[in-house]
Amino acid sequence: MREPMQWTLPVGRLFEVGVRVHILLPIVFLGVGLKQWKALGDTPGAATAILAVAGLTFFSILLHEFGHVFAARAVGGDCDEVVLWPLGGLAMCDLPHSPRAHLITAVAGPFVNLGLCILTAAFLAGQMVVPPANLFETNPFFPPLYNWSLEKNVDAWYILLAGRLFWINWALFFFNLLPAFPMDFGRVLHALLWARSDETSAAGSTAYIGFGVMLVMCVVAIYFDSVLLLGLTAFIYVNCRALVVRAETGVDEVGGFDPSSDPDEPSPTRVRKPRPGWLQRWRQERAARIAHQEQEDRQREENRLDELLEKVQRLGKQSLTAEEERFLTRVSTRYRNNKS
Repeated sequence: MREPMQWTLPVGRLFEVGVRVHILLPIVFLGVGLKQWKALGDTPGAATAILAVAGLTFFSILLHEFGHVFAARAVGGDCDEVVLWPLGGLAMCDLPHSPRAHLITAVAGPFVNLGLCILTAAFLAGQMVVPPANLFETNPFFPPLYNWSLEKNVDAWYILLAGRLFWINWALFFFNLLPAFPMDFGRVLHALLWARSDETSAAGSTAYIGFGVMLVMCVVAIYFDSVLLLGLTAFIYVNCRALVVRAETGVDEVGGFDPSSDPDEPSPTRVRKPRPGWLQRWRQERAARIAHQEQEDRQREENRLDELLEKVQRLGKQSLTAEEERFLTRVSTRYRNNKS
C-alpha cells in the first residue's frame, strides 16, 4: 500500500509534465469551504466567493509549480511531474548536482507568486484600492478593499477577484519564505549552505533549522487556533526528519527536487541533453505529419495503379477514361524519372 504522502490523483499533462493533485488539496478545499459557509451564513454571494477562492488557489499553485519546472529546464534539468498540495506543490525535478541549479529552481516558484502579487497590486492601485496585505486579519473570501479616493469600501466583482488573487499569492509567497524544508526558502537555505560546505552537512543543518522554525510555528498555530498551520508544522517535521535520515545514512526519503544526488558520481554523467524548444518540436512534429501524409498518398497511388493495370489486362487500354490515362502517364513519368 502506498504511503499517505503519495496519495495523488492525475488531472492531465501540461507542457509535457504530468499534473497530479494530492488528496489533501480537495480535502482542505472542502474543509475550508464548509467552515466559511458556516461562518458566512446568509451572506449574499458566499457560494460564489468560496468557489472563486478555490479556483484561484488551484490556478496560483499550478503557476507556482510550473515556475519550478521552467527554472529546472533552464539550468539543464527536467521535471516529469508536479504534485499540487495546499501550500504550493512538489515539483519532481531532476537537477544537476550543484547548489546553483537547486537555488535557481527553488526561488522560481515564489517569484511567480510575487509577480502575480505585483500585477494584481498594480491593478488595484490603478483602481485607487489598497491591496489586502494583512494575512492574519483579512478574510480572502470577502477581503476589505478600501478605495482611498472615494473613502469607502468597494465590492465590484472584478476588484474582489483581483483582491482574492492578490491575497492568495501573497499567502503562498509568505509561507514559502519560511526557512524550513521543504518550503521553497528552506530549499534556498539548503543550497546556500551547500555552496559554503558540502551537500550532506548542508542537509543536516537545514533540517535542524527547520525543526526550530517548526516549533515556533507550532506556538503560532496554537495561538491563532489554526488547524492548517498545525498541519504544516507536521509536514515540515516529516520532511526535516527525512532530511536528517538522509544526511546520516545516505538513504533518500525526501520528495520534490532531488537534493540527494551522489556527490561522488562524476559530473559528466549528470549532463542532460538540451531540451528542444517549442519551435523545434513543432517543426519536428510537422515534418513527421508531412512524411506520414506522403506515405499514405504513395500507398493510395500504388493501390490505384494496381487496379488500373488489372483493368487494362482484363479489358484493354481502350477501357480507360481520359482521367485514368492521365494518371497512368503521370505515375509512369515519375517512376522513370526516379529510376534515372
